[in-house]
Amino acid sequence: MSKVPVAELASLLNDWNMEIKKDHADEAERLFSKAKQAVKDIDDPDILMYYSLLEKRHHILMYNLRGQKGIVSPKSMEGQPGKKEDDLSHRLAYYFDFYEGVYEQHQGNYEVALQMYQSAEKLLDKIPSEIERADFDFKVAWLYYRLSHIMLSLSYIRRALHVYKRQKHYERRTALSYSLIAANLTEVGRYEEALENYRLAENVLMSEQDDFMLAQHHHNVAILYSFWNRPKESIRHLEKALSHKEYYDSDFFFHSTYLISRELCVIGETQCASQYIEAAYARMKGDTSHEVFQLKIGIIHDLYLTNTPQRFQQIDEKLRKLEEKNEYHEVKELSHFAAKFCEKQALFKQSVFYLNQSLEADLHMKRMGLI
Repeated sequence: MSKVPVAELASLLNDWNMEIKKDHADEAERLFSKAKQAVKDIDDPDILMYYSLLEKRHHILMYNLRGQKGIVSPKSMEGQPGKKEDDLSHRLAYYFDFYEGVYEQHQGNYEVALQMYQSAEKLLDKIPSEIERADFDFKVAWLYYRLSHIMLSLSYIRRALHVYKRQKHYERRTALSYSLIAANLTEVGRYEEALENYRLAENVLMSEQDDFMLAQHHHNVAILYSFWNRPKESIRHLEKALSHKEYYDSDFFFHSTYLISRELCVIGETQCASQYIEAAYARMKGDTSHEVFQLKIGIIHDLYLTNTPQRFQQIDEKLRKLEEKNEYHEVKELSHFAAKFCEKQALFKQSVFYLNQSLEADLHMKRMGLI
């Protein structure tokens, strides 16, 4: 096979990058396959670094939109981008920091991700593109959401949405922006407004005819109804999500299984919840990559399906392990959930203990967002 000219490969990588920004999973996958073949005979260091950074982000895209695991190396490349004063080098300097931030965020290393984003933002002025700015705002908004900085997250995502709504081919990113606004509003109890934003997201996804993303959408709406204390409606949306075969076969199966088993326990359907839990354990047998899920669903099992004196010690140990993994968002939510359970059981001392844990996790995330 003849060697692809550097300029042609750079154009191919730019096209691939744009499809990633548009959340076009199928087209991004096609271009990834093409670029992977073309880059084999290239020795230009800038092009190789650009490819490496995009490959990392591509795998994250495919996980976020299709639940597919990819092999993502801890570092894109050794060294730093070159100092040449041309468009590619300016973009590489920015992408190096920004995409490393995206990767660290995906790994749950939020403090490192925020540092990389802060460094990347200083380089954005050299890239006069409102789409690049919107892409940056979109990712930072998700990070601040995970850190419980709701107002900051809303500020960034609304700015990104303003750009996406005016651009062609950014419909999926528009839908995801509405969903993030809804998720933030859910966190602060503005459920009606959150539901309206989810409806806007659903309208966009219906026009895109992306059934997988619609399944993800039902899972997200189920989270809203769970916060709203409407478990039956939450379960209904989770059943819709899990009825989609590709979604069911993806890693997102575990997210929805955890939530549906939790909601079933809330309404007293513990036998049905146990069946979901057993199915999940059977599916991940021998797979060590789902430890966070195991800890989360284990806490639900300990609360509702175990009646031993040691169950709260077991829950505390699982919460501690989640903290070790920087899963403070999960610690906050599960501690609050455990507190409500204990209150209903008249275990008031235990309830106060878990409420304090939830508050501590929330404060920890807010401190992380102020570096």
